[in-house]
Amino acid sequence: EDSGAGGEGHGGAPVVRSVGNVQSADMAHRRAGEGIGQAVRGHVVEDFGGSIADTGARTVQQVRGIGHGIHATGNDHRRGTYLATEHLIALGHRRIAMIGGNDAVSTGWERHKGYLDAFEAHGIAADPTLIVPAVATREGGAEAIKTLLKGRQPPTAAACYNDLTAFGVMLGLRQIGREPGRDFAVVGCDDVSEAALWNPALTSVTIDTAAMGEVAARMLLERIADHHAPRREIVLEPKLTVRASSGQGRASVIPKVPTL
Repeated sequence: EDSGAGGEGHGGAPVVRSVGNVQSADMAHRRAGEGIGQAVRGHVVEDFGGSIADTGARTVQQVRGIGHGIHATGNDHRRGTYLATEHLIALGHRRIAMIGGNDAVSTGWERHKGYLDAFEAHGIAADPTLIVPAVATREGGAEAIKTLLKGRQPPTAAACYNDLTAFGVMLGLRQIGREPGRDFAVVGCDDVSEAALWNPALTSVTIDTAAMGEVAARMLLERIADHHAPRREIVLEPKLTVRASSGQGRASVIPKVPTL
């Protein structure tokens, strides 16, 4: 999507484009220029930002910070999963699974670390057998929860890597005759629009993606104006929106607690 107006037209503002996940600088330039017909002055990328920055292109990394001396903005994934897990602990759960994702990407290990942080902060030993890497899809979530509940000490709640995984967990629970929110607590992450429409509605970590995009665009315009400015990284604070899937009867927002 355009983050600014075009080249030396449209009032002289530079063209900056969000090009999503890319695998090379050439792909970024090609994708960014599609449908514009003007020179692109900068990129907002979700992945592989380093390969583009190495070419000298003005670049801002969004969602995942990977260094390379480029500006970055994203969500505090570690904090988000901490809030989700702490919420379940406050409800009395101790056998809490972490389902989905993996440590191969920064989002995965940050969310897993937040899960462990919550146990440590409350003096509870986390059970590593309840940490289940899985494909972050409905299918992955459904299969993971059905496998976990066959164990000798099954969990009573799950903090999920994302909402898609959480949807799968809820489907998997129903496939074996258990009702999410009543028999088992489920929390997701990302708070996609579908989360509030499920029955029960999904408790989830809310990420302000609109604010993230605005920050990325502003940082990129600053980067275009001064390519030698010191690297900046802005991390946005998530919040937990509580709904029925975790055993709560109505939607509300959990107040922020001091950062560890």
